[in-house]
Amino acid sequence: LCDRLRFTVVICCGAFLLVTGLIVSSFMPTLPPMFITYGLVIGVGISMSFIPAIGGVGQWFQKHRGLAVGVAVSGSGVGNFALPPIAQVIIGRLGWRQAMRILAAFVSLVIGAAFIIRRRVPVQRVWGLGGVYKTKPFILLFLSGIFGGYGYLIPFVHIVPYARDRGIDSVSASFLLSIMGAASTVGRILLGLLADKWGRLNV
Repeated sequence: LCDRLRFTVVICCGAFLLVTGLIVSSFMPTLPPMFITYGLVIGVGISMSFIPAIGGVGQWFQKHRGLAVGVAVSGSGVGNFALPPIAQVIIGRLGWRQAMRILAAFVSLVIGAAFIIRRRVPVQRVWGLGGVYKTKPFILLFLSGIFGGYGYLIPFVHIVPYARDRGIDSVSASFLLSIMGAASTVGRILLGLLADKWGRLNV
């Protein structure tokens, strides 16, 4: 999509899906519909917002591209550090439905940042629509993303309920996500530095 549309268009469409998914999910009476509204709609929205933003940053750097991208992706780690305790307090006082609506409002406020992203190099369509999907590097990258996601994301989902089952209160348990977010922030920046030094494929 970014090869055919502006970064801003893709990111704004992703943010719209993200906000819509959060609001609609907050009204769902049962869990099964949320597999669509939360799992699918929000998942696609996050992908459309996150990937173009990172791709846009990499175009502007040559010598320290790994560090620049590392700093850019560390933003999600900062979010994971700051938001869980805040969200837990909101959930405790207002309920999870209202917390999702407040988060949707926050996303809609920060979407203006998408308009500062500019493309530096012209679009280069080396492959056709189906060509890139058949290459070995893409297939390996795709599979690594799938299996790596299990190891990375599952702890984020289960660590707070596990801590609560062990007798830790909800707010304190949410700080475990903050610790993971802080470690993620440092790790992303450090890996960016190492990528510039040792090579991206080596890292």
